[in-house]
Amino acid sequence: MERRHILRTTGIALAAGLAGCTGNGNDDGSDETTETDGGMTETDDGMGDEMTETDGEMDGETPTDGEMSAEISGAQLTIDNVGVSAWEVTQDETGSVAETGAENPTMTFEVGQRYAVTNDGWSQHPFAVETDDGTVLLSQSPDEEGDFEGDADVGWVDEETEFSFTFTESLAAEAATYRCTVHPSMEGDVESA
Repeated sequence: MERRHILRTTGIALAAGLAGCTGNGNDDGSDETTETDGGMTETDDGMGDEMTETDGEMDGETPTDGEMSAEISGAQLTIDNVGVSAWEVTQDETGSVAETGAENPTMTFEVGQRYAVTNDGWSQHPFAVETDDGTVLLSQSPDEEGDFEGDADVGWVDEETEFSFTFTESLAAEAATYRCTVHPSMEGDVESA
C-alpha cells in the first residue's frame, strides 16, 4: 500500500511539474515572480505574500525577450529555399535587393542600410554571407560564427527564423556570396550599392 502511495505522489508531482504548476523552481524553495517593466514584484515563499513596488527601471544589462525582438529591424526581406537547390527572395520591401521568385538571385545591399530578413527555411537551411575565399562573415548556423557577428556597427541579431544586420562599408568590402550552410548549390552573389 505504501508503494502505491509513493507512485501516486510521484506521478502527481511529475504531472504538476510538466504542467508548470510548481513555480519557477528557485533553489531556495521559494517561488518568485518579478515584472521587469515596472509595477509590482511579488515573492511567494509559501509563508505569506509580500508585495514590493518597483520604480520601473531595470538594473541589469541583460535585455528582455521584447528588447531582443525590437532589434530585428530594418528593410524587410523574406527568403525561402527551393528544395535543396536554390534560394529565392519571396518578399523585398525595398524592391532593390533582388528579383523575387528567381533562383539564387544576386542580392544587392545598400551600404549603411539595416536589413531584417525572415528565413522561411532556416531550420534546414541556415543562411550565411561569405567572402570570395569562403570566410564566413555572418551565419545563422550554430556551428559557425562569422567574423562580423560581433561588430557593433553591423549589429548582427539572429533569432532563428529572423536575423538582422547593417550592411556597413567594411562588411560590403568583404561580402561576395551568400549560401546555405548545409547545401552548396544554394548560393548566390552579394553586391553593394
